[in-house]
Parts: sequence; structure tokens; C-alpha cells
Amino acid sequence: MKIVAFHDRTGLVDKTVNTVTHNLVEGIFLVSVVVFIFLFNWRTTLIVASVIPWHSCSH
Repeated sequence: MKIVAFHDRTGLVDKTVNTVTHNLVEGIFLVSVVVFIFLFNWRTTLIVASVIPWHSCSH
């Protein structure tokens, strides 16, 4: 017996992963810019930028 996929979802999954990655990078950039504008501190900006991916993985 051979199992044949009815629908190939590879394209959909690839596009979804690409969209999520793009949105994550864009969000990190925008949040980092806003934090730096308000606090003028590179150290705080780097800490916030490094925590964003961890936060999004926890949900």
C-alpha cells in the first residue's frame, strides 16, 4: 500500500514561514528604533531586541 498526498502544502508552509520571519525581523527593527529614540541607550536597545524572539517563541 502506498500513501499519496492529496494536496501538497509545501508552498503554503514555505510562504507562511517566510511571512513570519519577515514580520519578526520588521518588528525587532521597529521596536529597537522606538526604544532607542525614547531612551537613547544602545545597551537597552540590544537587550530588548534580543528578547523579542524569545517572547514570540513562548506563545
